[in-house]
Amino acid sequence: ETARGRYRVVLDHPTMLRPVTLWTGKQVINIAVKTLIRVLTHADVPVNMDGVSKTPANIWGGKKFDDPSKEDSTVLIRGNELLQGILDKNHFGSAKFGLVHTYF
Repeated sequence: ETARGRYRVVLDHPTMLRPVTLWTGKQVINIAVKTLIRVLTHADVPVNMDGVSKTPANIWGGKKFDDPSKEDSTVLIRGNELLQGILDKNHFGSAKFGLVHTYF
C-alpha cells in the first residue's frame, strides 16, 4: 500500500516490445491475480491448482477433448502463474474448486 492508500501493480515483462508494448492474455490474468492476492492477503501466497475447462480445446485449434495431449482444456496454475489452459465460467464462478474458492 502506498502513502495515498493505493496499491501498486507490478507488471511482468511484456511479450512484445516493438512496434508497441504488448502483453498476452495469460500475462494479464497473472498480473491481476498476483495483485489481488497481495492486496487481500497482504502477502504473496503461492497457489497451485489443476482443473479442467468446460471449453473443448478443439474450438481454439487445439487437440480434441478426448485426446490425452489436450493442453488448453487442462488448466494448470503453479505459484500464482497460469501456465496453460482456458479459464471459463467454471473457474470464475462459484463452482466447487474454482479460482474463488482456491484463493479465498
